[in-house]
Amino acid sequence: MTENGKKDHFIIRGSNYVERIIIKALIVMMTLLLVVATLQLAYEFALSIVVTPQLVALPDLLSLFGTFLMVLIGIELLDTVKVYLKEHVMHVEVVILVAVMAVARKVIVMDFDKMSGLEIIGIGCLLVALAVGYYLVRKAGGCDFGQDTPTKPQADNGFAELATKTSSSQKSRPCRGNKQDAE
Repeated sequence: MTENGKKDHFIIRGSNYVERIIIKALIVMMTLLLVVATLQLAYEFALSIVVTPQLVALPDLLSLFGTFLMVLIGIELLDTVKVYLKEHVMHVEVVILVAVMAVARKVIVMDFDKMSGLEIIGIGCLLVALAVGYYLVRKAGGCDFGQDTPTKPQADNGFAELATKTSSSQKSRPCRGNKQDAE
Protein backbone atom coordinates (compact mmCIF):
# COMPACT_ATOMS: atom_id res chain seq x y z
CA MET A 1 0.00 0.00 0.00
CA THR A 2 1.35 3.41 -0.90
CA GLU A 3 1.91 6.21 1.58
CA ASN A 4 -1.10 8.08 0.20
CA GLY A 5 -3.26 4.94 0.52
CA LYS A 6 -2.24 4.56 4.18
CA LYS A 7 -3.21 8.17 4.87
CA ASP A 8 -6.58 7.68 3.18
CA HIS A 9 -7.16 4.49 5.16
CA PHE A 10 -6.28 6.31 8.41
CA ILE A 11 -8.62 9.20 7.55
CA ILE A 12 -11.50 6.85 6.73
CA ARG A 13 -10.98 4.83 9.91
CA GLY A 14 -10.77 8.03 11.94
CA SER A 15 -13.93 9.47 10.45
CA ASN A 16 -15.77 6.17 11.03
CA TYR A 17 -14.64 6.24 14.67
CA VAL A 18 -15.83 9.83 15.13
CA GLU A 19 -19.13 8.99 13.43
CA ARG A 20 -19.72 6.07 15.83
CA ILE A 21 -18.96 8.29 18.84
CA ILE A 22 -21.41 10.93 17.59
CA ILE A 23 -24.13 8.34 16.98
CA LYS A 24 -23.62 6.84 20.44
CA ALA A 25 -23.82 10.32 21.98
CA LEU A 26 -27.05 10.95 20.06
CA ILE A 27 -28.47 7.66 21.36
CA VAL A 28 -27.61 8.58 24.96
CA MET A 29 -29.06 12.10 24.61
CA MET A 30 -32.22 10.83 22.87
CA THR A 31 -32.71 8.20 25.59
CA LEU A 32 -32.41 10.82 28.32
CA LEU A 33 -34.76 13.12 26.42
CA LEU A 34 -37.32 10.32 26.09
CA VAL A 35 -37.13 9.57 29.82
CA VAL A 36 -37.70 13.26 30.62
CA ALA A 37 -40.56 13.49 28.08
CA THR A 38 -42.21 10.38 29.53
CA LEU A 39 -41.95 11.79 33.05
CA GLN A 40 -43.39 15.08 31.77
CA LEU A 41 -46.28 13.18 30.16
CA ALA A 42 -46.97 11.32 33.41
CA TYR A 43 -46.84 14.59 35.36
CA GLU A 44 -49.20 16.36 32.93
CA PHE A 45 -51.59 13.41 33.04
CA ALA A 46 -51.65 13.29 36.85
CA LEU A 47 -52.03 17.07 37.05
CA SER A 48 -54.92 17.13 34.58
CA ILE A 49 -56.77 14.45 36.56
CA VAL A 50 -56.25 16.23 39.90
CA VAL A 51 -56.96 19.79 38.72
CA THR A 52 -60.04 19.29 36.53
CA PRO A 53 -63.39 18.29 38.01
CA GLN A 54 -64.09 16.15 34.94
CA LEU A 55 -61.87 13.19 34.19
CA VAL A 56 -59.82 15.15 31.63
CA ALA A 57 -60.84 18.38 29.88
CA LEU A 58 -60.67 18.42 26.06
CA PRO A 59 -57.80 20.96 25.76
CA ASP A 60 -55.82 18.95 28.30
CA LEU A 61 -56.59 15.76 26.41
CA LEU A 62 -55.29 17.26 23.15
CA SER A 63 -52.14 18.38 24.91
CA LEU A 64 -51.67 14.91 26.38
CA PHE A 65 -52.11 13.30 22.95
CA GLY A 66 -49.55 15.69 21.52
CA THR A 67 -47.02 14.84 24.21
CA PHE A 68 -47.77 11.12 23.84
CA LEU A 69 -47.20 11.26 20.08
CA MET A 70 -44.00 13.23 20.64
CA VAL A 71 -42.68 10.42 22.86
CA LEU A 72 -43.61 7.85 20.19
CA ILE A 73 -41.85 9.90 17.52
CA GLY A 74 -38.78 10.08 19.73
CA ILE A 75 -38.81 6.31 20.25
CA GLU A 76 -38.95 5.70 16.51
CA LEU A 77 -36.14 8.20 15.88
CA LEU A 78 -34.05 6.48 18.54
CA ASP A 79 -34.72 3.13 16.92
CA THR A 80 -33.72 4.53 13.52
CA VAL A 81 -30.43 5.85 14.91
CA LYS A 82 -29.72 2.49 16.58
CA VAL A 83 -30.35 0.62 13.32
CA TYR A 84 -28.03 3.04 11.52
CA LEU A 85 -25.33 2.41 14.15
CA LYS A 86 -25.63 -1.38 13.75
CA GLU A 87 -26.11 -1.68 9.99
CA HIS A 88 -25.07 1.67 8.50
CA VAL A 89 -28.40 1.66 6.67
CA MET A 90 -31.01 4.41 6.68
CA HIS A 91 -34.49 2.90 6.34
CA VAL A 92 -36.40 5.43 4.28
CA GLU A 93 -39.78 3.89 5.08
CA VAL A 94 -39.19 4.44 8.78
CA VAL A 95 -38.12 8.04 8.27
CA ILE A 96 -41.20 8.76 6.16
CA LEU A 97 -43.49 7.13 8.73
CA VAL A 98 -41.91 9.18 11.52
CA ALA A 99 -42.53 12.30 9.42
CA VAL A 100 -46.17 11.25 8.93
CA MET A 101 -46.50 10.82 12.71
CA ALA A 102 -44.98 14.28 13.26
CA VAL A 103 -47.45 15.88 10.83
CA ALA A 104 -50.32 13.93 12.42
CA ARG A 105 -49.21 15.22 15.82
CA LYS A 106 -49.21 18.76 14.44
CA VAL A 107 -52.74 18.31 13.09
CA ILE A 108 -53.99 16.88 16.40
CA VAL A 109 -52.68 19.76 18.51
CA MET A 110 -53.33 22.46 15.89
CA ASP A 111 -55.59 25.36 16.80
CA PHE A 112 -57.47 25.86 13.54
CA ASP A 113 -58.79 29.24 14.66
CA LYS A 114 -55.26 30.67 14.74
CA MET A 115 -54.11 29.10 11.45
CA SER A 116 -54.55 30.67 8.04
CA GLY A 117 -56.10 28.73 5.20
CA LEU A 118 -52.79 28.69 3.38
CA GLU A 119 -51.03 27.07 6.35
CA ILE A 120 -53.69 24.38 6.57
CA ILE A 121 -53.41 23.71 2.83
CA GLY A 122 -49.62 23.52 3.19
CA ILE A 123 -49.87 20.92 5.96
CA GLY A 124 -52.36 18.95 3.86
CA CYS A 125 -50.01 19.04 0.86
CA LEU A 126 -47.13 17.93 3.06
CA LEU A 127 -49.15 14.98 4.31
CA VAL A 128 -50.15 14.00 0.76
CA ALA A 129 -46.51 14.27 -0.39
CA LEU A 130 -45.36 12.03 2.47
CA ALA A 131 -48.09 9.49 1.69
CA VAL A 132 -47.12 9.43 -2.00
CA GLY A 133 -43.44 9.11 -1.06
CA TYR A 134 -44.22 6.24 1.29
CA TYR A 135 -46.31 4.51 -1.41
CA LEU A 136 -43.50 4.84 -3.94
CA VAL A 137 -40.87 3.53 -1.53
CA ARG A 138 -43.08 0.55 -0.67
CA LYS A 139 -43.79 -0.09 -4.34
CA ALA A 140 -40.05 -0.06 -5.06
CA GLY A 141 -39.62 -2.80 -2.46
CA GLY A 142 -38.11 -0.67 0.27
CA CYS A 143 -35.02 1.46 0.20
CA ASP A 144 -32.07 0.94 2.47
CA PHE A 145 -29.69 3.80 1.82
CA GLY A 146 -26.06 3.36 2.69
CA GLN A 147 -25.73 -0.30 1.79
CA ASP A 148 -25.21 -1.87 -1.63
CA THR A 149 -26.43 -5.36 -0.77
CA PRO A 150 -29.83 -6.57 0.39
CA THR A 151 -30.23 -6.47 4.15
CA LYS A 152 -31.35 -9.21 6.50
CA PRO A 153 -34.58 -8.47 8.38
CA GLN A 154 -33.92 -7.48 11.99
CA ALA A 155 -36.32 -7.97 14.88
CA ASP A 156 -36.80 -4.30 15.81
CA ASN A 157 -39.70 -2.61 17.52
CA GLY A 158 -42.18 -0.24 15.95
CA PHE A 159 -41.81 1.09 12.46
CA ALA A 160 -38.30 -0.34 12.02
CA GLU A 161 -39.82 -3.81 12.05
CA LEU A 162 -42.25 -2.75 9.34
CA ALA A 163 -39.44 -1.31 7.27
CA THR A 164 -37.24 -4.40 7.48
CA LYS A 165 -39.90 -7.07 7.09
CA THR A 166 -40.02 -8.47 3.60
CA SER A 167 -42.00 -11.22 2.01
CA SER A 168 -40.23 -14.36 0.83
CA SER A 169 -40.66 -13.34 -2.81
CA GLN A 170 -39.57 -9.71 -2.40
CA LYS A 171 -36.17 -8.74 -0.99
CA SER A 172 -35.38 -5.34 0.43
CA ARG A 173 -32.95 -3.69 -1.95
CA PRO A 174 -31.15 -0.42 -2.42
CA CYS A 175 -33.01 2.30 -4.31
CA ARG A 176 -31.51 2.34 -7.75
CA GLY A 177 -34.61 2.32 -9.87
CA ASN A 178 -33.33 -0.76 -11.68
CA LYS A 179 -34.84 -4.11 -10.79
CA GLN A 180 -31.95 -5.96 -12.45
CA ASP A 181 -29.56 -4.71 -9.76
CA ALA A 182 -31.49 -6.53 -7.06
CA GLU A 183 -31.46 -9.91 -8.83
